[in-house]
Amino acid sequence: ANTTHFAINILAEEQKDVSNTFARPSEDRFANLSWSKSACQNPLFDHVSAWFDCTTYQVVDAGDHAILIGKVEDFASTGFAGLGYYRGGYFTPAKLSAEVISGPKVVMSAIIGHENTILLEETADHKWTIPHVMVDKDGADKALEKIFAQYQPDASANFIYSVYENVENQQQYISFLCNTPVAQATKGQFVDLNDLEKLEFVDSALESMLMRYRKENHLKTYGVYYGNQTTGTVRQIVKE
Repeated sequence: ANTTHFAINILAEEQKDVSNTFARPSEDRFANLSWSKSACQNPLFDHVSAWFDCTTYQVVDAGDHAILIGKVEDFASTGFAGLGYYRGGYFTPAKLSAEVISGPKVVMSAIIGHENTILLEETADHKWTIPHVMVDKDGADKALEKIFAQYQPDASANFIYSVYENVENQQQYISFLCNTPVAQATKGQFVDLNDLEKLEFVDSALESMLMRYRKENHLKTYGVYYGNQTTGTVRQIVKE
């Protein structure tokens, strides 16, 4: 409670072992972890979803423990999906969403964003689309891995952003909202969100979804679209 500085590390989906290390008794919990000191001399773990480097602003006495309120001096986000913990067990939102997707004719796509840009690909007829693959017998999780491997290996999924059925071709389209810490693509290119009107997209459903993403990215309030290629509803799920 007398500390003048502290850090908050938001663990990524793949860091259950790090969480378990701090949940169990140990003489030196940092011994086998990869970490570095921040400008405020706080420990920052490698490969986390995000971190906050803080100086102590206020300490609130809460009975058998103390609540530290900090002034954020620096922070960073890697774009990796976060690790959740609820009622004694871990959950990984992005992976769980991918694992429950099944069925014929499912097209998986990824809205891969970096700050105010989005990863797009130009087709042979000079129209634009987002990274996508058809889900095969290996499932949606592997489909996402294929997209990231082809377009941006550092990207990671956050949550499902859109689910709709195209009643004309009888295909189901599922889009994940994703982030990447870098704006370099191995395939396709990052385009400024303010330039979307200048582009012609492969269909109106995709164009509508990306216009919604631009608006929600500006407001930092996100929702999930359910419906078909022309009509549906958006349910708010995240407000940053």
